[in-house]
Amino acid sequence: MDAPGPWRARSFVVEVTLIVSALLIFGCGGEAATTTSDPQASEVSEPTGMPELAAKPKRRGEILIKGETSPTTYGPFSAAGPYNLRFEQYNPPPGVSIGQLGPFVASTVTESGGTPIDNLVSTTDPRGRYQVYLSGRFFIDVAVADAAYVIRLTPL
Repeated sequence: MDAPGPWRARSFVVEVTLIVSALLIFGCGGEAATTTSDPQASEVSEPTGMPELAAKPKRRGEILIKGETSPTTYGPFSAAGPYNLRFEQYNPPPGVSIGQLGPFVASTVTESGGTPIDNLVSTTDPRGRYQVYLSGRFFIDVAVADAAYVIRLTPL
């Protein structure tokens, strides 16, 4: 009987590699990983606490808005120049995941409850970053938010 050729050894290596890859991708039949240290937990939960963006202390020149409901108007504020706008929605209502949230809409207005001047954020993304230009005296109107939110504007 002939000894197995080099193709047989390569075939075995390919089979083992496929099996190991499948185990890594699909797991070994164990329980799902959790984000808590509770051994009784059986599913991954979304963060419900305040995000780091809201927890950091406000620096000089920053505008920091933390809200729970919409529509809500904040201000007045005064600014001049480019700003880095960062936002995040968190702590969604029970039964709703962050990915299922509707649009998040925030604009600058000249007076509380006034007509929007500039749209700052209008997205279904739960978090994001934009560069905006602000000038003069204005309010920030959060027209739509399905969860708690934070908006941080940092001068550039």
